[in-house]
Amino acid sequence: MVIPSRNANTTGAAGQTKCFKWGECSLWTKDGRTKVEVGGAPFSVAELTRVLRSITLAEVARPSTWTPADRALRP
Repeated sequence: MVIPSRNANTTGAAGQTKCFKWGECSLWTKDGRTKVEVGGAPFSVAELTRVLRSITLAEVARPSTWTPADRALRP
């Protein structure tokens, strides 16, 4: 899930990855404006952290940062 930090039910510092006992890990973007969440059993904290760190968010105002759907949605 990707949400604005101001709407998040947990807090964290910009650029921080934080994992919670309920099986969810969150990453706050470097500017602190956006929070990315991943979670769910049976994944370990190490695996969830690896997934979070592999995500690159596009910038809405810069189409050059967007990934075309046919490339992004490959199995």
